Amino acid sequence: MNAINRNIELIAQKLRACTALPEYELWKSLCASAGERELFMRQVPIGGLIADIFCPARRLIIDVGEDSMEWAQVHCEDREAELLQLGLRRLVVHSSEIKESLAELVERIIRDLV
Repeated sequence: MNAINRNIELIAQKLRACTALPEYELWKSLCASAGERELFMRQVPIGGLIADIFCPARRLIIDVGEDSMEWAQVHCEDREAELLQLGLRRLVVHSSEIKESLAELVERIIRDLV
């Protein structure tokens, strides 16, 4: 493993240890709702990026973001291009959506996976 990949893996480990509550709740609910049908992983290094939540079987990345336009603009444009090159789909979810309607959000994500 080269130094850059090792650094990204170390960062991902640290992020897994201190995940924000809305992101953790979404991940936990997705795992419970999908059961053994789908695997959802947290803070996964993919290329030079770290995916908040990743479903490898469906090639889906879920990015949990802050509720600000600045976050969305900076993170969405750069990440979108790289992920498309890797053949991955991306869903951006804001933490307020998780806090306000977690059950509906999880239902929609699981339904769209099929």
